[in-house]
Amino acid sequence: MLVSLGIAMVDFIHKSEPTRQQQADINYFSLMKAEPNNGVYGFITSEGDFRSPNDQKYAINFLSAQYALAPKVLTRGGTVQRVIGWFPGVEDPILLATQQAGDVQLIGSYGNGVYLFQKRVKR
Repeated sequence: MLVSLGIAMVDFIHKSEPTRQQQADINYFSLMKAEPNNGVYGFITSEGDFRSPNDQKYAINFLSAQYALAPKVLTRGGTVQRVIGWFPGVEDPILLATQQAGDVQLIGSYGNGVYLFQKRVKR
């Protein structure tokens, strides 16, 4: 009886949905491994508006990304040289990133809607 109960419990755990933070850890894993830990990155997303200080949806996504990417430092919006975009299901992430962060170029796509952009150098 205990053996079958244990198997059922393991099966239940593997089929349950990940928590928001577990999903963020999964989403940002490839980016976390690819980028140096001492960087400062902006954070933009299609899930909330960084320009609104009271946007709860943005705050939740920002904090989840910040936790998943620590010790990297995240800032709101796209004011720094490198910008992380989380755009799940967006067909044109470059267009959305440009609207939110200005003149940027895509330098990495990490799956799960995670992208890395860099500000273009003005000449």
